[in-house]
Amino acid sequence: MRRAVFLLTFCCYTLAKNCDERSVTASYKKPIYEFSTGLLDRVSQETDGHFVCSPINSWLQLVNLAQGAHGATLKQIWKVTGHGKPCMQRTLRKTLNSLYGEVKEYKSQSLVIVDKYLAVKKDFKRRVEQSKTVRVVSLDRDTPYESADQASEIIERATGVGNSIDPFEFKLTSLMLADVATFKAAWRQPFDPGFTAREPFYHGSVKVGEVNMMSSIGYFHYINLTAINAEVLELPCIDERRSMLIFLPTNGTIKDLFFHMKRIRIATIFNLFKKSKNKLVVLRLPRFKISSEIVNLPELISDMGVSYIFKSSGNLKGISDYLIRVNRMKQVVEIEVTEEGVSAEIVQNLINPEVEPIKFEADRPFAFMLVDKPTEIVLFAGVYSNPSVF
Repeated sequence: MRRAVFLLTFCCYTLAKNCDERSVTASYKKPIYEFSTGLLDRVSQETDGHFVCSPINSWLQLVNLAQGAHGATLKQIWKVTGHGKPCMQRTLRKTLNSLYGEVKEYKSQSLVIVDKYLAVKKDFKRRVEQSKTVRVVSLDRDTPYESADQASEIIERATGVGNSIDPFEFKLTSLMLADVATFKAAWRQPFDPGFTAREPFYHGSVKVGEVNMMSSIGYFHYINLTAINAEVLELPCIDERRSMLIFLPTNGTIKDLFFHMKRIRIATIFNLFKKSKNKLVVLRLPRFKISSEIVNLPELISDMGVSYIFKSSGNLKGISDYLIRVNRMKQVVEIEVTEEGVSAEIVQNLINPEVEPIKFEADRPFAFMLVDKPTEIVLFAGVYSNPSVF
């Protein structure tokens, strides 16, 4: 009897230990990163090489959908997302809710839109809406204009992005997943607007347009990472928890970068930053604003291994007792990068005149990632290749 009590206590202790915040974050880092790089690689190949995407939001859409999935449909979602046991889900949700609440520059709203005649289950709605940025709404597909306005209004209140839902998307739609996210960068060390100037932007040796090029000289984390054929520089955000990584290819095309990123982890980059310490860098980076509407997510997600949710043979009985499948899955993302920051440091007096600075000039196609460093979650990522004066 004593032995049985001991074993029960040990099991409970192990379960509690595995579900603490540190353990859960560690266990999810790899599957979230693998999902993120897999999705980004597919988006990059399917676009003209100029886009922004929020892979974590697509990951969360699938995780939320898992709350209503059963059988083989649920197993597919688990396999691709690394979605774990209930206690781990609760802990991760708490971590992500905290993350979203701390980042004022980051705004997000996800909608699970269900035809109102399909009677969405209250338990599904309750569990999904425990995530701060998710709403489950029942709308009438027979009145597409009014329904689109209602959905767009919810998103606009949260993100400032209007008219994000097209009325025609409601036709023949029983379940739609819509996601909108925006980010406006604010740096720990801002760029001086006085040094911003209109300059050429190149593809190879060919000038393809002009940009407003921001300039700065200072000490940055910088490495030349041969594993992904790119130079990498870190731009810390004002809260120091988030950073934007800028990738300049040294070999190959920009479209290959996210494929190569599968070879490494975010932790690898930051560990190499620590080892190499700060470098004196002359940084030139365009002001830019990118808006992307990704509507082919069903094809991309299916290619990654989650296909049953889009088929009538899928099992989403946890959402509704009626036959239901995902008819639409879309993402609207907007990112804005300017000189803005809060700490106008004077670095000139700290610069060693005997050190030759590294030139990091983003006057050709480059990639970027906005990363939450403690969790290694990629909040936003994309490629800038179509220049414009912003």
